[in-house]
Amino acid sequence: MELCRKFGLDVDKVIDQLLEYKKSQMKQVSLPEGTIRLLCQVSREVFMKEDMLLEVEAPLNIFGDIHGQYDDLLRHFDMLGYPPDICCLFMGDYVDRLVTL
Repeated sequence: MELCRKFGLDVDKVIDQLLEYKKSQMKQVSLPEGTIRLLCQVSREVFMKEDMLLEVEAPLNIFGDIHGQYDDLLRHFDMLGYPPDICCLFMGDYVDRLVTL
């Protein structure tokens, strides 16, 4: 991805580091602050280029807010498969943050 090269970010390496958590006895995932900042910067650039309304096609796995529960995310991926082999839509807090009229 050209944005990753632009910012000097190796996303595959970051993903490998995050998946190492599963194989180890670590209690938490740890990434350097600079890497997290780069991920945020690249993510922002990507999301700003996306349309406000996404058109998605089935099959699609829809996730609500996982509240930062990385173990739960990995457990779902273990059951369903990992991207890019599956398509995922993460709704975040959208479901429980709507204003009720």
